[in-house]
Amino acid sequence: LKSKVGFKGIAKKVVLFLLVGVAAQLDAAMGSNSAIREATIFFFMGNELLSILENAGRMGIPLPQPLTNAVEILGGKSKQNKGDVE
Repeated sequence: LKSKVGFKGIAKKVVLFLLVGVAAQLDAAMGSNSAIREATIFFFMGNELLSILENAGRMGIPLPQPLTNAVEILGGKSKQNKGDVE
């Protein structure tokens, strides 16, 4: 493993926690009932789950077909979106 890859991963996690903190502060400032914070957390949970499922598939771990289909659909959309931006 390269140290740059590891550092990038750690930096992403730090930013993730900072964004959750910012979302919590927005909730407090707006007087909402933790809706922004929870939405932020669920977004990142979904993103991490997708990454775990993709890596499990690459390792050859058998996954239920509906999960495999969902990973292919969501992974394809993110790759298409990245292609459009560049």
